[in-house]
Amino acid sequence: MKTARAFLFSMMCLAPALPLLGEAPEWENEEVTGINKEAPRASVLPAADKTLSLNGDWKFKFSMTPDKRPADFFKPSYSVSGWDTIKVPSNWQLAGYGTAIYTNVPYPFKANPPKVMGEPPKNWPAYKERNSVGSYRRDFNLPASWKGEQVMIRFDGVESAFYVWVNGRKVGYSEDSYTGAEFNLTPYVKPGRNTIAVEVYRWSDGSYLEDQDFLRLSGIFRDVTLFAQPQVHVRDLFLKAGLDKKNYTTGALDGTFTIRNSGKKDIPAGMKLEYSIDGVSTNLNWEGKSGSGSVKTDNKGRLDSGTLTVPAIPAGGEVQVSLKKEYPGVKPWTAETPNLYRVTYSLNGKDSRSVNIGFRTVEIADDGAVLVNGKAVKFKGVNRHESHPDYGRAIPREVMEKDVQIIKAHNINTVRCSHYPNHPYFYDLCDRYGLYVMDEANCEAHGIRNSGMDISRKPSWKKAHVERNMSMVHRSKNHPSIVFWSLGNESGNGPNFVAASEAIRAYDDTRPLHYCEFPHGHKAVDMDSAMYPPVDRVENWGKQKTSRPFFVCEYAHSMGNALGNFKEYMEAFESSPRMVGGAIWDFVDQSLRANPAGNGIYKPAPFKGVTQAYGGMFGDRPNQANFCDNGIILGNRNTTAKTKEVKKVYQYMAFVRKDGSLTVLNKYFHKPLKGYALYLVSLAPGGNHAVERMALPEIAPGKSVTVKLPSAAMQTGSLMVLADARFKLPEDVKELSAKQLEHVADECEAYEWFPATVEKEASVKAPAVLPAVSVRQGDPVVVQGKGFSASFKDGMLSALRYGSQDLILPGCPVALQAYRSPVDNDAWIRGKVEGKMKMQNMKAEYSDVKAAVISPGVARITAQFRTKGSDLSFSGEVAWTVFGNGIINASVRMYPSAKGEELLRLGVTFGIPAAYDQVEYLGLGPWDNYRDRRTSCWKDVFRTSVDDMFFAYSRPQDMGNRMETDWVALSKPKAAPALWVGSASPRAPLEVSVLRYTPKELNNAKSLDRLPEKDKVIVNLDAFQMGLGGSSCGPRPLAKYQTLSEATPLGFVLAPTSALLNLARAGLGVPHSPVIERDGDGMVSLVSSTPGAEMKYSVNKGPEKTYRKPFKLPEGEVRAWAAAGKSGKVPPTSPGERKFPLVKGQGEWKILSASSEEPDTGFAHFAIDGNPDTYWHTSYTNGLPGFPHSIAVDMGTRMKFTGFIYTPRMDKDKGLISQYTFSVSDDGQNWKEVKKGQFTYHYIRKDPAVQRIDFGKPVEARYFKLDARSPVKGGEQSATVAELNIITQ
Repeated sequence: MKTARAFLFSMMCLAPALPLLGEAPEWENEEVTGINKEAPRASVLPAADKTLSLNGDWKFKFSMTPDKRPADFFKPSYSVSGWDTIKVPSNWQLAGYGTAIYTNVPYPFKANPPKVMGEPPKNWPAYKERNSVGSYRRDFNLPASWKGEQVMIRFDGVESAFYVWVNGRKVGYSEDSYTGAEFNLTPYVKPGRNTIAVEVYRWSDGSYLEDQDFLRLSGIFRDVTLFAQPQVHVRDLFLKAGLDKKNYTTGALDGTFTIRNSGKKDIPAGMKLEYSIDGVSTNLNWEGKSGSGSVKTDNKGRLDSGTLTVPAIPAGGEVQVSLKKEYPGVKPWTAETPNLYRVTYSLNGKDSRSVNIGFRTVEIADDGAVLVNGKAVKFKGVNRHESHPDYGRAIPREVMEKDVQIIKAHNINTVRCSHYPNHPYFYDLCDRYGLYVMDEANCEAHGIRNSGMDISRKPSWKKAHVERNMSMVHRSKNHPSIVFWSLGNESGNGPNFVAASEAIRAYDDTRPLHYCEFPHGHKAVDMDSAMYPPVDRVENWGKQKTSRPFFVCEYAHSMGNALGNFKEYMEAFESSPRMVGGAIWDFVDQSLRANPAGNGIYKPAPFKGVTQAYGGMFGDRPNQANFCDNGIILGNRNTTAKTKEVKKVYQYMAFVRKDGSLTVLNKYFHKPLKGYALYLVSLAPGGNHAVERMALPEIAPGKSVTVKLPSAAMQTGSLMVLADARFKLPEDVKELSAKQLEHVADECEAYEWFPATVEKEASVKAPAVLPAVSVRQGDPVVVQGKGFSASFKDGMLSALRYGSQDLILPGCPVALQAYRSPVDNDAWIRGKVEGKMKMQNMKAEYSDVKAAVISPGVARITAQFRTKGSDLSFSGEVAWTVFGNGIINASVRMYPSAKGEELLRLGVTFGIPAAYDQVEYLGLGPWDNYRDRRTSCWKDVFRTSVDDMFFAYSRPQDMGNRMETDWVALSKPKAAPALWVGSASPRAPLEVSVLRYTPKELNNAKSLDRLPEKDKVIVNLDAFQMGLGGSSCGPRPLAKYQTLSEATPLGFVLAPTSALLNLARAGLGVPHSPVIERDGDGMVSLVSSTPGAEMKYSVNKGPEKTYRKPFKLPEGEVRAWAAAGKSGKVPPTSPGERKFPLVKGQGEWKILSASSEEPDTGFAHFAIDGNPDTYWHTSYTNGLPGFPHSIAVDMGTRMKFTGFIYTPRMDKDKGLISQYTFSVSDDGQNWKEVKKGQFTYHYIRKDPAVQRIDFGKPVEARYFKLDARSPVKGGEQSATVAELNIITQ
């Protein structure tokens, strides 16, 4: 029997990983999560002489399927000499094996838990790569000094399941890719040379819990470490380092040391556990393009030392030894003051190890605030995936530290480890640098949650859920930086997560629990949570009376050119104690550096790739394209305008200028502002800026001081205030250039720009005589003057020569433009803009072109235009006023065919030769900005280049916009500007971008390597551009940042010199006649692109009047024009006329009928009161029937309209209407159906935004009715309408 048993044991050890016929392998059995694996513990390793890294070169064999793998490779006799070599740690896809796959929700294999070998569609990589296998092997020499000790191996990360053999004997098996797996190798190793083999499976049953929104990569991607320890050793320790809650100055240590006897003999009582606790001083400084900063703590000296007696330990058993003590006067740990203490311990003087702790306490206040050491904290967070374009998820330590430095430099104080425990070293960095951490368990079954396959509800999966949570807790429990545990992400909310919560609470009661999937108020977690809510919903949650904190675990989806209305989110967090903050999605782009490999497929090419490749580019299916690129920084760690906005909005100081004084508020929660300097910079655009210094008095957290501003210019002029304790501007520096100011703003911790309270307009005297100008009729019209020639083909500027320089590129004339290459966050409107409206196809046709000399030295070319090719068209007039000195003044008046349609931009564009790629401008900068992402910018004269205005988003899209631009100058390198372009008036600045590519070229490229040659420079001059918002996964731009079609004026000037540009905008200003517009209440307004011009108008051919403010006009004709300017040298542009049909505003409408209404809170008339914060709500207290519902409106008179607007309830996603019918009537009884359909929402639960429905042709009626036929949420009984309105021509 002895021989038989030995043979059987040997065969089991040598058995391959695949099971016998009919049996499920371990990697398709959800109840097998590990074999022979050690219990999880705190990740503390012995001293260097007792560790041996197995990182480096391993022999490697890639197999497309398990049955093709080399089954006997673990045998030492098996030759691997012909195998490839791979680096460990790494992901094998980045080494050229298999297919990188990016998918967010769908699994990359056929979903049928726990199976992963089902047949997927044939065009999926998983069809041929049916669970690929990586076979790793290497030799190692066991140090002779380890003789007699227990030899362990630790794998910090392997995806997704693996087996281990040593010297041909099977050691064990493990799942859970993101927490460490340890095995006891003592029975398997031998003195000297040993062979280790690891067999890694790309997918396993564990992959059902690893369906995170990331690139699906495989392999041994974290450290592999051998270590030795005595047979009797401290296996684990849990040091709960809190603070006494009376004054938060006395440290309270509740420590437990778990001591294991791995030997075969009992150990009597009396072993000594020696410990010491010493302060750790920190002095961290970093600088670079990605941000600068410093962290300093002065925490020297020994806090405590002592000896604990260990009780008897049976063979193979464990005992626990406690250390409970209080330490008055400790230095607490916070993210602002990361004071650490090093605990060093040994057992009988052997196996000395150390771990850092920080004394801090996390509590929840009665008002829902989260208190750290007794003080309420706002968690200014970011989600962070482990990702790098060249390393994949095998992140080197220096990159981790770089990430932490970037995070700290940009005022982020919290990291959510999305959605798995990060590398152990990352938490050490967070402890040292000072970051709050939400550590999140590796549990995400996104693709099957809330379905029949929902594994959060299946008992057989309970073990995996609980183990993954507890492995995370055990591994990282001693880190002071971790203030929250998160049970997982988007994985359903079944009882398995309740079990995980119970397990954590039974072990660790020092940290609140989070999980976004539970309903608000659920007892299994300590806080409420949500993803991507609109700002107003955040505000409303804050008004709820509850003691539960609310953490927005994902918001501000930063995909591509993004981060719109970020400021408003922070204001919403600060409006309520319970809104404790949130985490931006996310920190870094995940795309990989890659090269084309033929047939449109790309292969990862670390450090050598020509482009950033995202989902679908690898031939991967399913995929979510570039949805993986949501970072506030690029994968190469370059910062973006998004990063700058985060730094400014998250900054810990606020500044208010009022009555000649400056108030400075300390927004830190624990750190006083001590030793800070203020730099007061008076901005004088075009020259150097005078700097004054001021020592800032010490300011306690949450307090403020007010100082007197030293000069009148600083009290009312354009002023930049900067503050920092680390950065010191040399005393001899009295002035700063614009570039130097940009550097100081990057270096300083906080700043604020105050625009001048009153802008001084330059006064330039008009010349007595202008050079002669001539007009040559024809097509093109040619205008010549002193040193210049301009051609106008079809009424638009098509050629321009100043001196010997041709400045308009042939084929790129000035043209109307109403399309931008959609940014990723234009997802909410892209389908309408490109599909229905076809704005990318808009072209103008010109008629009635006229050209003449209108006064000495002044010519004018005018043309009427109407656009075609797009559903929304424009008509109007363009007027060019050309002066003999080379100034060209343009006035464009644009009238849309439909008012109130969302437009991404409206303006003009033209091309100039590629050589003119140096840019100087007076406007907001220094980085690109949009109407809802401009908080971090200030107005100055900035110098840059066209290439620097381009940003390398993995999917090319609109970028480079500069708001409030007075002028832009273009030149060749090292040459004076050849072309100056400015707004027609300093009071009507432009939005300007200067790029190498047209919007269509950007949009068509799809990836960076597919952009065309840099053979031109494209200048875009816009009256407006749409805000960015966050609708790639969340809400569209706030209503105040949306841009809608309406009568729009645009004025700009071109000149060969700055002097002539100034003359054009002041002394020779051309009065531009206004556009005429009427709102829904019948109020008429006149708007000119030269706001200083006096405007005149008449109504129904009546007497002339001077326009001062909007006037009421229910019906009639308006004629409007600009009066002559002060110089009298230049006639204004021609008058405009508009005829308006009868309209009655909402204020005169009445409710005709409603199917029901909720008394007090939901009256029907709230739907037409002009206030979106009130709403009609069908009755719910009286138990009335559910859908359908209806509401009918009497407008008081017959009106002509082309569509309607439905504004849903905005504060909650309640009563949202899905299917509808819209009807009209002349008598209020007989109804004619006009439109039937279904409202289409973007990310409906997050963004119940305004719905604009067009009829296609006008209708005329007195009454209209909306029938709500079905709800968005199945089973919902009530309907709500915040506002109902019509779209008039």
